[in-house]
Amino acid sequence: MKPITLLAGMATAMLMLAPAVQAASLANQDSTDYSFTVEENGKSSTVTVPAKNTLENICMNGCVITFPDNDPMDIYADDKMFIEEGNLFFESTEEPGEKGEEGKEDEGKTTD
Repeated sequence: MKPITLLAGMATAMLMLAPAVQAASLANQDSTDYSFTVEENGKSSTVTVPAKNTLENICMNGCVITFPDNDPMDIYADDKMFIEEGNLFFESTEEPGEKGEEGKEDEGKTTD
């Protein structure tokens, strides 16, 4: 019996050390619902983020989202986005003063 207990203990420890699965999120701070298209793993679907709500676990493996009348945008699993006054923004994940592609606000994208 002890080998089984040892293996069960090792499996539990490995699960605890496994990285958490990340997925993008989108918070809608406006009082308007917004719909957009999500293309992920070769499948396309229409998603609506209700007013004053947050969608979690979108784009588990990265995807492309398209709001009506806008260009498609590549979204990665660790992206945190929000809509404010009809504009889509990406939350910064970098320290102030750091430069890089992540965390850049996308001020040119409107959601209507």
